[in-house]
Amino acid sequence: MLFYLLIAAILVIICLSLIIYKLSTAAAKHAGAFQKLKQELEEAKPMRKLGESAADLSHDIKNQMSVISGYATLLMRSKTIDDKNHKMAEGILEASIKIQETSINALDTARAEAKTQIIQ
Repeated sequence: MLFYLLIAAILVIICLSLIIYKLSTAAAKHAGAFQKLKQELEEAKPMRKLGESAADLSHDIKNQMSVISGYATLLMRSKTIDDKNHKMAEGILEASIKIQETSINALDTARAEAKTQIIQ
């Protein structure tokens, strides 16, 4: 009887050893994947900062262009402005609108690319 208990204990120890080995192998595999993801996150931080800076710059440009286009609109509505200056004010307004649109499009493109990279 003692012999059978000893064999059973040895089998239990062998099974537990195999389970521990498999768990440690799986843990090491997951730790490697975790380290890889952590490294990718660290590498993405500068791009995130760049994206935030681009968004801030775009926002500032849009604000300043709104001021310029507002003043150009006021000039165009003025009763005392001659045709030559009216056309120049129109040019300023058109250019400021194009700059605003370009800024918005660039920011939208950057957002779309960022979302695409996140999905991948």
